[in-house]
Amino acid sequence: MTADKRHFAICVDNADYEASRILRKIYQIIPDEAAAADDLLRIVDESGEDYLYHKSHFIVMEFSGVPKCIGTFRARIRFRRSIWMRNVEVGA
Repeated sequence: MTADKRHFAICVDNADYEASRILRKIYQIIPDEAAAADDLLRIVDESGEDYLYHKSHFIVMEFSGVPKCIGTFRARIRFRRSIWMRNVEVGA
């Protein structure tokens, strides 16, 4: 994987990993040449940590830059999650 491109993967199989990966969700790939030699991808999963998963569980995508829509989507999700958490804390 080259340094000028961002790599992402869509989860297509979360068998045995339902808590750490969500089907059809896009995950960031962290470059790891040693893992790639063994057909593994280093994925930042739902825990926020990076772990190795077999590449057959994902469809890999390359972007020359991070699309603006991904950043905007993540910002909206964080905003909605913060509102939801406030409602849960208040008991609304």
